[in-house]
Amino acid sequence: ASSGREPNLPLSLSPKLLAMGCCETKFEQECCSDSNCSMWSCQTMESLGKPRTTWSKKSVPTMVMLTPVLEAQPRDLPAWSQGFEALRSFHEQEFGRRRSCTGEEGECQGSEGKPPGVDALRNYVDRAALLSELRKQRIRLVKPEFLINQYRKSVDPLPSRQGIPDDSFLDVEALSEEEQRRLEIIAVSYCWLDSDHPDPKRYHLETLAHLLDCFCASSYDTARATYMIGGFSVAKWNMRDMFGFAFGAGDKRPVGIFLDWVSLFQDKPHKRTGEQSEVYDAALRNINLWFAHRATMTWALSYLPPDSNRPGYYQSGWPTFERAVSAILSPSHKLLDITDACRAQLVSSQHSKDDFVALTLEIMDRKRSVPQEPSCFNEMIEGRYFTNCADKDRIVKPQYAKTFKAVVADAASLSFVSVGFGDAECRKLMAVVRGHCSRLRMLDLSFNDIRTPLAIIAELIEEQQSLTDIKLTCNRGLAGDVECLSALTRVRELRLASTAVTGDVSALAALTQLTNLALGNTAVSGEVASLAGLTQLVELNLYHTSVTGDLAALEGLAQLVRLSLSGTAVSGDVAALAGLARLQALNLGSTSVAGDVGAFGGLAELAWLNLAGTGVTGDVSALAGLERLTEVYLGGTRVAGDVAALRQRARERAAA
Repeated sequence: ASSGREPNLPLSLSPKLLAMGCCETKFEQECCSDSNCSMWSCQTMESLGKPRTTWSKKSVPTMVMLTPVLEAQPRDLPAWSQGFEALRSFHEQEFGRRRSCTGEEGECQGSEGKPPGVDALRNYVDRAALLSELRKQRIRLVKPEFLINQYRKSVDPLPSRQGIPDDSFLDVEALSEEEQRRLEIIAVSYCWLDSDHPDPKRYHLETLAHLLDCFCASSYDTARATYMIGGFSVAKWNMRDMFGFAFGAGDKRPVGIFLDWVSLFQDKPHKRTGEQSEVYDAALRNINLWFAHRATMTWALSYLPPDSNRPGYYQSGWPTFERAVSAILSPSHKLLDITDACRAQLVSSQHSKDDFVALTLEIMDRKRSVPQEPSCFNEMIEGRYFTNCADKDRIVKPQYAKTFKAVVADAASLSFVSVGFGDAECRKLMAVVRGHCSRLRMLDLSFNDIRTPLAIIAELIEEQQSLTDIKLTCNRGLAGDVECLSALTRVRELRLASTAVTGDVSALAALTQLTNLALGNTAVSGEVASLAGLTQLVELNLYHTSVTGDLAALEGLAQLVRLSLSGTAVSGDVAALAGLARLQALNLGSTSVAGDVGAFGGLAELAWLNLAGTGVTGDVSALAGLERLTEVYLGGTRVAGDVAALRQRARERAAA
């Protein structure tokens, strides 16, 4: 049972994210004709205009959001396990750095109660760092309406900062706390087209005016209900709440644009005063922040006008630097590449005027390179063009090194989820980690196309003594026997779901520090009893593997919060799990387990339960006292009683 609105539940247990499609009783049929079915997949199909009577098992949409699977095909990719894996990977990518740098995870903390590098890293993930810089007014962000009006109502090139009225700049002190939280900051990366003025013929200004027209007219309300990404339908609320997509400023949220010509004091057309020069120099010491910060968007104007004879965007020094630091922390949807083709469509009004998300999906940065070591960056930047060659050594090289140290070398966690990494990128990243990341605890490379043998990755883990959390979910070409991991006894989190790994799970029996083990949808096998000694496990995910054995072997795993064994040959009486008081999500669907459903009546934390296709019996009334239960699947069982009433109560709880 699932509600039709967003539930107020922890991310990992949101019914909408964990829905398995239509009710299990309908999965045994080829369609779902129940007009009262409240499963999110049914509602999603309905929202796409597909009549219920036409839905087949194969038509239940697979929800993919750049990186994670949000709702999987029930037969091929079990939704709870796969969806949970995806969401955890994304959750770590989006929020892991903030947790690790604020000291909320004790194991990352240094001797003074802070993780190493905490203060430097916080500057790139904490919005307060941006607000603090704005209050100093060394850099000013211009309002979008100023740029739009300058293009629409004037024929003159943009004035420099000294010639812009004060009320055209964003005043952070005038913003309420809520407005500061919702503030959108856009950093523009582009090539100067003349040494005396970056845009004398207003070519860039025309681009920005059209981009800002779209951004300022768009909002969550004007966005479509769903968007197609890689052939899959994704709900807009997922894009907002889970992934942080910018929907625009049509809801009147404040916007500030960093554009160097108007944001910094310039020495053209008139020289800076002594005081302005001091402010300018101070601003340059933090110039990387506006591009590297996780909360800012970067708009890369990577084209040149047809009549330009200067080196291109990727041959130019400042744009190369700006893009390089933007690509380290920014999610793909916050780094937009405005090419010649994109610009042509913008200025000819071929894009929707109030759908910034659609524009983002078309031009966002979908493939990243591995962050370069400072020495490699310095070598590369030597061949780039600078109008003022002194900037290269005085500003760009030191600022890149500063950014790299804070967000890569000193990081407790690195996440490169769904950024197009293949084997070459994986090996380059391994070299960076070996050479610089002595404090790295978590490495997440999920949802890429990495085919590096597991044994080679195991060598990296063994060498990096601080590395304890490894996430490689959905790298389908990643192969190797899990036996190569058997000596990594300090590892706490191991995620290899939906990869090509093989081997017997008994090889992991010595990894007694494990808190999270995810091997679902792989070819591993063995007896579940071999994992009985992993008593620190909070999550055990073995769905759709060849693991066998009796549930009784797991009764000692008292810390378990999430357990998924669906589609395995595990059997036994479910009563063996009755003592796992911390369980919140339990997936035993399509297994040979049996016993009375009443065994779960005392699991007060249980919020998600799948027993579909098992031999479980009893009366559903035994679950009536589970106040946290919001999802329950009993199709194909012999459980009796008023299942509809239980679903209704769960639906009401999810809606509360």
